[in-house]
Amino acid sequence: MSSKSSLSYFNKFVTNNLATNMPKKLQPLFLFGVKAFVLQPLVSCNSNARRAHPGSRAAAEQQMYRLLHHKRLFIQLWRTLAKELPLAPQDVVNVDYSNLGPLAILGFAKQTRRGRAMPVLMRALASNTQGYKKSHPNYGKLKTYYQTWKKTVKADQFSFVLKSLRLLKYLYGVQPRLVFDRGFVNQSIVQFLSDHSWIFYMRMRDDFSVEISGRRQYIGELAEGQYSIIWANRTLRLIVTKPRSRYAQPWYIMTNDLETQPAKIAKLYYHRFEIEESFRDLKTLFRLRWSTLRSWQSLRVVLCFMSIGLICALKQLSQKTILAYQALQPKKQLSVRLEHDKLMLASKKLKLLL
Repeated sequence: MSSKSSLSYFNKFVTNNLATNMPKKLQPLFLFGVKAFVLQPLVSCNSNARRAHPGSRAAAEQQMYRLLHHKRLFIQLWRTLAKELPLAPQDVVNVDYSNLGPLAILGFAKQTRRGRAMPVLMRALASNTQGYKKSHPNYGKLKTYYQTWKKTVKADQFSFVLKSLRLLKYLYGVQPRLVFDRGFVNQSIVQFLSDHSWIFYMRMRDDFSVEISGRRQYIGELAEGQYSIIWANRTLRLIVTKPRSRYAQPWYIMTNDLETQPAKIAKLYYHRFEIEESFRDLKTLFRLRWSTLRSWQSLRVVLCFMSIGLICALKQLSQKTILAYQALQPKKQLSVRLEHDKLMLASKKLKLLL
């Protein structure tokens, strides 16, 4: 697909689908955000504002301030995307964290089995001090910032996941199946998911102990197979997979899905890695990795617009194109970089319809 047709599709999706579903008062601000954060790589918020709003520098920066501090815009953006790209209960959504200096991203992205997960909700938070020793020069600043964030949102990193799950259900009106990595193994999360009938698949570390037939046992001692376990005072199912290679460890997947075959559950977890590729695209293609953002409030708005760009790139990858590519390179997944680069090129060469 040419760069011209890529931009044509993008304009149609943004102006006909997304912008028209936004409240009229927010449409100019929304289109400004698209120009600032989707059609150009991120340098800094003010620099992107001046390029998206030619004319007065003060007016451009004031518009950017309004965009990043608007109280309703974050929710309205995701509600609009949810209307255009709804979820179904049978869909599988990957959940993961990604660090970004003093900030972090809590991402929810739908599995596509194309190598990239489709963002359905991206939230920002303080990154706490994971991976930092107390002797690190930035340890104190990170700890202070995290404590300030906790007081502001009235949550820690685990209860923030629960708030985000409630928000996901509010936006999409359904409870899709969820796939979590090991960092989400927490009693409050597992109890919430079980009590509210969320189907989940969560990998555990091998040093966790569970109750099996009235006896405590480390799951690292278990052979391949499936077990009925009690963990966090809930009766659950544990799938122990066969190591995928000579040096790999088994996967220990805890779930409240009592019907799906173990092999299929392992495959669902295998595609969890798609969200890591989506994080990588946000950080490299949109240059989020090199940003100077230090405010989680600003990051959550920026993530909305970058997610729109990533969604458009994924939507442009037709099944025919994917099959043709995989026929030549069956072990590789088609990258969204091609469609992203077409959009960047077209936005420079053509007069935008926005």
